[in-house]
Amino acid sequence: MQLSDELRKAVVKVITERIHLEDVQSVTIDSVEVDQDKEEISITLLITVTSDAKPVADNYFGLTRRVRNALGDEWQNYFPVINPKIDRKAHA
Repeated sequence: MQLSDELRKAVVKVITERIHLEDVQSVTIDSVEVDQDKEEISITLLITVTSDAKPVADNYFGLTRRVRNALGDEWQNYFPVINPKIDRKAHA
């Protein structure tokens, strides 16, 4: 199983809406791995920030449920594991 482009966009949208901070330049999906035996979908995010990453972490509460909802019925039996990678960029 693979994550469609439409579902990738939906996942990025709910994550961006949740963390919606002015210091976040972008949120992209770096990789997706599906473990059918464990019924897990591991989503690695690349979050580019222009300052402190702590506020991003503070807004992570409730993200799993939102991602699970964005994934819809096709992925309802899979638990989303969200792995952030923070890329710190200086203001230009």
